[in-house]
Amino acid sequence: MKYFLLITFGILFNVLAKGQYKLVPGYFINASQEKIECEFSLRKWNVIPEYFEYTLDGGGNIDKIPSDSIIELVAYEKVKYVRREIVDYVQDLPMEETTTVLLQVLIEGEATLFVLPFEKEDRFYYQLGTDKVRMLIYSKSEKLVDRVYQTKADYSFRSQLAGDLKCEGFGFENFQSIEYSSRDLLKLFQDFNECISSDQSDFAVCVRTERTFKGSIKAGITNYQVDLPAGLITYKDKSISGIGWYIGLELEAAFSKKNNWAVMIEPAFVRFNSTMPYGEFYTYHDDIEGTVDYKALQFPISFRHYFITKPAWKLFGQAGAGYHMMIDSSFKRTTRAKGQSEVKYEKEGAMDSYVNPIVAIGGKYKKMGIEMRYEFKQDLLGMTDTDPVDFRAWNVVLSYRVF
Repeated sequence: MKYFLLITFGILFNVLAKGQYKLVPGYFINASQEKIECEFSLRKWNVIPEYFEYTLDGGGNIDKIPSDSIIELVAYEKVKYVRREIVDYVQDLPMEETTTVLLQVLIEGEATLFVLPFEKEDRFYYQLGTDKVRMLIYSKSEKLVDRVYQTKADYSFRSQLAGDLKCEGFGFENFQSIEYSSRDLLKLFQDFNECISSDQSDFAVCVRTERTFKGSIKAGITNYQVDLPAGLITYKDKSISGIGWYIGLELEAAFSKKNNWAVMIEPAFVRFNSTMPYGEFYTYHDDIEGTVDYKALQFPISFRHYFITKPAWKLFGQAGAGYHMMIDSSFKRTTRAKGQSEVKYEKEGAMDSYVNPIVAIGGKYKKMGIEMRYEFKQDLLGMTDTDPVDFRAWNVVLSYRVF
């Protein structure tokens, strides 16, 4: 079990380390056209953030600048944002709309590629020389056919780029299989700029692929069931169930481009207690009662997948394993003379710490979350030669994100 704890705290340390911000030198130009040299705190962003964090004194004081006040922002050799007037095509209508937005530059050259990041799916724009910044035309829709959803995509951006990116030896075969993704589009624009011998600067998307670290407090109830063998604390085999309580923390490090996968560490304290008579026939002359007293620190490690993500809410599934470290947990049988309070005899057996698999489903709305978790059957006397004491539990847990 000590190795499980070492691995748990090793992962926790790594998650905490990755979650800390790092400072990267750069500059930004504000709405007053002032260029300010600084160091930025780069984090994981699924969208253009509401503000950027920076420091002028090496990390002593962190200041913020709203994204709508930025004309240009550059973290050297890392990331670049520029405010540009873009041309959007209105879906299903033969018209265009022009607006001004802050875009992330992916590659800059004679052919420049931009991205406007969204949580669900990014939108890409491009510019040739000093021409207007135009949207790459792409759409995707789902239609229910014979009870099966079929996906239909409009790949107009392929012919759009084939018509604009002209270079000798650069034919339609370079465009016909590209996907609407940063990987394929980056390669295409790199190849085109090299084809026309244009100098270019590549800006990594790494700022958007680093882990995101989040923390929540959690509280809930445990609906447990314990199968007791005959003679342990009851005269006959007995199955008991009841309600206990759960309180803990959730530390989440998200990864993947869309932030829909995460590794979780959730230290928690769980407690329940149940008392029952030993058995009427056996207790004719004495009062004998059995007690199950369960107190444990849990250290689950699991992986979570957000299979539905919307701007305000998400649904997820989760699976992993947890180490349950018992704290004075025991089975106790207490004997008293009939009608007396004084204890004549007491027998107590300790519960063993254990590791068992855990699965969960749940959802989050803004900072609030709810999940239902199932802990698979486990023998609480696993290190002894006695009949097993099988334990299983359902947990219903509420959470609130604090950072």
